[in-house]
Amino acid sequence: MRKIDLEKIVEAYSGEKKAVIGGPFSRGLGISSEPILNLYTSILEDLDQNNYGISWWQSYEPSLSWKRRILISDHLLKCISSIEDNLIEGHIHFLEAKDFWEKYSKFFEDSIKHSPDKGFIPNFPPPDVISDMNLNLRDTHISGFFRAAGSVADCLAGAIIGIMGIPKDLKKADLETTREFLKNSKKITSIQKEFGQWFEMQIANAGPQDWLSWTMKYRNMLVHRARRLQIDSIIPKPVLGTNNRPLVDHLDKLIIKSKIVFHLAKNPEVSDIEAFIHNNTKSLLEESAETTMNGILKSLETLINSTLVKLLDTWKQRKANPSLIPQPINQWPKAPTPLI
Repeated sequence: MRKIDLEKIVEAYSGEKKAVIGGPFSRGLGISSEPILNLYTSILEDLDQNNYGISWWQSYEPSLSWKRRILISDHLLKCISSIEDNLIEGHIHFLEAKDFWEKYSKFFEDSIKHSPDKGFIPNFPPPDVISDMNLNLRDTHISGFFRAAGSVADCLAGAIIGIMGIPKDLKKADLETTREFLKNSKKITSIQKEFGQWFEMQIANAGPQDWLSWTMKYRNMLVHRARRLQIDSIIPKPVLGTNNRPLVDHLDKLIIKSKIVFHLAKNPEVSDIEAFIHNNTKSLLEESAETTMNGILKSLETLINSTLVKLLDTWKQRKANPSLIPQPINQWPKAPTPLI
């Protein structure tokens, strides 16, 4: 990790250190955990040590048995706390990827020379163990980042399923099927439909068009599919001196320093050959991977914060009127799940 990033984390430990959610480590990463903590605390306080599970869910008996009440209550809390866990991991992977981007890029900083006659002349150094290690660690953390981003989204889906009373298996929660249910299910209630429409607006407002679908497609490609071709661009720039004048060496040649910029696939759901076939569109995003991943983190946190505030409000309404949304037994088909 870069020194500047580590110092921000260390600085956060000068304040309050004890916290189940929103501790100094997450604060040092710049994560706003208050909406996660508020929802988690509210549900935790509703647990009943004598009757088990969420206390006011007893009104759903006998349809919702005490076994299912325990299992759903516990897993719902875990889904909410795991949102922060995965956000932390996403931030760590991002910071580590930035570190290895810089190290890998530095290996190539002298790889392009300039000649008055021939212009820029590439002279790439042969790879060594350090450059290959930096390259592979960079790619490892990019993969880890997208895995964590997908897990954030799916744990958010778990919170939505549990609190909005959606008849889906809570252990298999994923955001894509949850959105599909809220959009198209014929069994949806008016409250769920209203939430689904509101949620789609939050997604649209949190980032550029289709940002969330693209992120999930990239995660699926890295986790389930063959990897796409990794392509870097190299940007040579003259070293500037006083008055922004380019510096020259003893032979009066421009001193050039180059930077490696990594780009992510524009359409991760297709193969490399399919991407090349569609020559009317570029196969890579023009912005750097760093810019893309930083934007994903910001968009995810914007979506999480607004959604969890909305879910907390719904939770309070349900507590005051449990008949507002029944808790479906479909959320835990077998209680407990049999071991293989």
